[in-house]
Amino acid sequence: MKELSPQAQYWFDISMAWTDKLWDEAKGLTLEPANRQHHSIRNSVWYALGLLYQGRDERAFKVIREVLRHQWDDVEKVYHGTFRRVVLEPDPPPNPTIWKDYDPNWREFICTVFLVMLKDFNLPEDLTADLWTAIYKASEGSFARKVEPAYTNIALMSAFLLDHAGKHFARQDWRKAAEALAQAVYALFREHNTFWEYNSPTYYGTDLYALSLWRAYGLTATFQDLGREMEEGLWQDIAIFYHAEMQNLCAPMIAVMVWT
Repeated sequence: MKELSPQAQYWFDISMAWTDKLWDEAKGLTLEPANRQHHSIRNSVWYALGLLYQGRDERAFKVIREVLRHQWDDVEKVYHGTFRRVVLEPDPPPNPTIWKDYDPNWREFICTVFLVMLKDFNLPEDLTADLWTAIYKASEGSFARKVEPAYTNIALMSAFLLDHAGKHFARQDWRKAAEALAQAVYALFREHNTFWEYNSPTYYGTDLYALSLWRAYGLTATFQDLGREMEEGLWQDIAIFYHAEMQNLCAPMIAVMVWT
């Protein structure tokens, strides 16, 4: 992933320049574009990965260390291993409501990026250890959650996360769960050569991200081969719904999160 095509490099440079404007040096994180009173945990991680590709290591390390401070660590809680969405988000109450009080998906969104960082870059020894600790906690939570295969975008990332964490920490139960989830997602895909989260660009971006992880970083043939096959099939399906003159897709599903 370190070598980008000219088109990818163009959009990468634009996105990094745009995110640079949201950088808050004092906090070590990026601001939410729509509400600059909040600092985004997930967006900051993506920014940190871009910084590493640009060779801006010190700022990247600052972001990563700050993000790590916002992971919840209580194995008895349903939100164990996930992260705050923004810095000011309070700890969940005793009987938390999913999506309202916490977002379990931040485990996968953030820790899959950590895995890319660990594979593509030589990070400081202490930071490497901290990232693996965070990945372990996230995997504990993801394993306990047992996301359904029809929840495509998260299932794809969860399987990838559990397989890598399972290998690193010699947790065969995690690897078995990862393999089973990967095969279950593929079985649903093969029914109609598409995903259950159908015709949804909101989630297709995450699907393509996760499938590229399967293809490029998968540890087994299951992940590499099935990832390649499903990625190709998804692009073909997207092409059917793409309107060349309007330069967009028709999509029935839109996810909106508003912070007040």
